[in-house]
Amino acid sequence: MKKINVFVLCLMFVQLAVLAQNPKAPKGLTVGDAVPDLLIAEIINFKTGKARISDFKNSLLILDFWDTNCSSCIEALQRMDSLQRQFGDKITILPVSWQDKDLVAKFFKTNKYVKNLKLPSVVEDQVLKSYFKHLTISHEVWIYKGKVVAITGSPYVTEDNIKDVLEEKLINWPIKNEIAGYDYNLPLMHIDTNVSRYLGSDFIEYSAITGYKDGALWKAGHTKDTLKRTVRNYMINFPIVQLYHQAMSKIKMAPFSTIPEHVILEGKDKSTYFYNSRDGFQEEWTRKNALCYETVLPDSLTEAAQGKRMVEDLDRLLRLRGRVERRKMPCLVLVQKGELNPKQMHKTDVATSIFRIVMSINIERKYPPVVDETGFKGEIYLGNWTTVAELKSLLRQKGFDLLEEEREVDTFVLTELD
Repeated sequence: MKKINVFVLCLMFVQLAVLAQNPKAPKGLTVGDAVPDLLIAEIINFKTGKARISDFKNSLLILDFWDTNCSSCIEALQRMDSLQRQFGDKITILPVSWQDKDLVAKFFKTNKYVKNLKLPSVVEDQVLKSYFKHLTISHEVWIYKGKVVAITGSPYVTEDNIKDVLEEKLINWPIKNEIAGYDYNLPLMHIDTNVSRYLGSDFIEYSAITGYKDGALWKAGHTKDTLKRTVRNYMINFPIVQLYHQAMSKIKMAPFSTIPEHVILEGKDKSTYFYNSRDGFQEEWTRKNALCYETVLPDSLTEAAQGKRMVEDLDRLLRLRGRVERRKMPCLVLVQKGELNPKQMHKTDVATSIFRIVMSINIERKYPPVVDETGFKGEIYLGNWTTVAELKSLLRQKGFDLLEEEREVDTFVLTELD
């Protein structure tokens, strides 16, 4: 009997030890919550290698979650550094990375955009991200006088907004809220089983459109129900022009450019369709103007037929008329000029194709549409380029050129019917 008691007691100690090693995951904090005095174990470029939240109690603390692969985060670090210098000890902007200490330290020493900055950075973080949960970066947590006062993206970290927090003005910014468990397979519209029973069929074909869905990311996709023989296409938190682009891409690959200058809008309020920095923060514009759309159709329809039905839905539900038309506009025209020399000239040259060149320029979304008139189907060896001027120079070495001329191209035209 005594042996059994000893065994049970040992089991209890083992269970306690396991619980101590695997504490329950902390509840995510949000605006208005008090922040525990968390230990920040690893900080580089800082007066001490570690700190606690309470060490910043006399200043506005902004946790800036970032990593070395996030180009927008890196760009924002330069602005953060300027604001830190401007406000001095009134604020502390503390970048936070999950990445390895040596990797981040080397990045700060060698990257041309950040090597002259004075900002510190938390590294190898596991604690802060467990309390301030997020799916995308940049992610800014504003902590003042022991409480979370805002959770935003990096564009909100401005001189005026910092002053508003320090002066304890009423903050009414949208909370950057991302639901980790959001299920994109769930329909936007719930069909009551009684409706199916009344119609005598489990299959109901429908289309639905709703406003912005808080906490969900921008995502499109489709799912099949093999039992009901249906396909569900969905687009979550898309601006209107991008809704049409997704639908039309099922009919024809990349049917038009979504750059504002390449879209013809026939309506009163163009701000509904494209964000302009003059209209405030992009997140607020997106919450106001982005939509969610889904349609359930028979899976016997081809991809192109589904796309055609989706465009018709958008026209009907939004009281618009969207279509692709051939219109003349300024373009970058890729032509063959002189004797071709597509082979490698320098050790740094990398094999590419005309198709990839065209795609890479159009993805930038800041240049006129690219038209390929070379007829060249092989590979070209090119060095690195960051601007169109640099690309032109490289192309001329290979017997090609990039001209600025007008051409007739596929253009998206959107007309308001009301």
